[in-house]
Amino acid sequence: MSKFHSNVSRRDFMKALGLTGAGLGAVAAATAPVFHDMDEVLSTPDTEWKNPWWIKDKEHEKPTVEVDWDVYPGSAGRDTAWNDQQIANTMAIVEKEYGTTDLDILEARWAQQNVPGMSLRDRALENAANCCNSGLKSSWKPVSLEELGVPKWQGSPEENLHMMRVASRFFGSYASGAAELNDKTLRVIKAGRGPTPMNVVYTDTGVFKKTSTEVTIPNGWNYAFTWVMQHPQLALSTSPGEVTNPYGYFFCTNTAARIRAFIQNLGYSQAEPTVGTGAFPTLTGVTEMTRQGANVIVPSHGAMPRRTETALTNLPLAYSPPIDSGIYKFCHTCKKCAETCITGSISMEDEPSWEVRDKYQNIPGLKHFYFNYASCGSWKSAYGPGYCGMCLSTCVFRNFNESMVHPLIQSVAATTPIFNGFFRQMDDVFGFRTNQMGSKAHTEDDTIGQFWRTIGPEHGLLTHFGSHE
Repeated sequence: MSKFHSNVSRRDFMKALGLTGAGLGAVAAATAPVFHDMDEVLSTPDTEWKNPWWIKDKEHEKPTVEVDWDVYPGSAGRDTAWNDQQIANTMAIVEKEYGTTDLDILEARWAQQNVPGMSLRDRALENAANCCNSGLKSSWKPVSLEELGVPKWQGSPEENLHMMRVASRFFGSYASGAAELNDKTLRVIKAGRGPTPMNVVYTDTGVFKKTSTEVTIPNGWNYAFTWVMQHPQLALSTSPGEVTNPYGYFFCTNTAARIRAFIQNLGYSQAEPTVGTGAFPTLTGVTEMTRQGANVIVPSHGAMPRRTETALTNLPLAYSPPIDSGIYKFCHTCKKCAETCITGSISMEDEPSWEVRDKYQNIPGLKHFYFNYASCGSWKSAYGPGYCGMCLSTCVFRNFNESMVHPLIQSVAATTPIFNGFFRQMDDVFGFRTNQMGSKAHTEDDTIGQFWRTIGPEHGLLTHFGSHE
């Protein structure tokens, strides 16, 4: 980095690029800031992450979902009998809906009847999407600093966060942030992905270790970098088979491998903790919690995250705060996802609660809407037909190219919540809830046909703008 240090004004920098003209007068030249190196150019506010004006920063460790850090994550309370009963309830719904719970029978029936989303070409697409995965190559080795004869990367926490956002965006993530590992945020790791709290300890060995009961973190690993990847939007909204699940994870796996490798190539260490998928992204302002339990929303992209991931690291990073875009308050009155859910897994209550309802997950200390993971999980990946995802694809904030809540209306919803109910009704009026679930799926729309008639965008990650029919 020191090889590129120089004193250069913004005018001289632009002049060197051939971008200055007569319009830049003496006053502008005189008042132009002086940069001492390119790192200062990159760290200016003009180059940093910016949310729309209506998204407010909150205090660290205080997201829109209230957290009682003195209670969270509580004690172990896994109730396998309760979990099994919820799955049995869902299977009863399946039996009533289809007359059987045998997936082999159902999939053959759907294919023979050419059911939209489960026909031969739909299943062919799903199978092909699931035929490979990548991730980190077994032959991969990090960059050798010794062979290059250079020390590990040195930058300020602000510069490093900006650098990680640039790299992660390039690799496929569309939002990212960082949190300090402290007494509160370490409880997110303690909570894990299940109801049994993990023991979290620090060590001088320099080795990260994770077992079913304990996470050991090397001293100096004081940062958590978190990022989010997007669903293939068209596949989720049209649901041709279970395409969105394996296809989405293919991109997530490769993005995560590259981000983690990038950190290691800089001369630092990183590891994946066992955490709930929405926890760190919500604490870092990448996402906000919703009525849909663990499903989170990114204000800039809506309810379309495929997966969020976190890397614990010793790379110094500036911390990004939680945000409030008004979306969580909108969830209080909307209930569209809950009305759509065939298994009733999403709360229909008007207000979130501190009460622990899910006796399998059982993580007290959060004031949120009840979500039944057991009844949802046993349905969504098998009996849709195809992958369910209805709570995401019918969300008013599902994507800002096709949804009622475009940025202008979102800014009103964020600042004037009295209109939330009206915006929800308009989303229905404009026809953004045509698909149904179960045996009625795609009986009143032509979204699967539209999918196959349209030569869509690369990777299916953005909305298509035309069709070839």
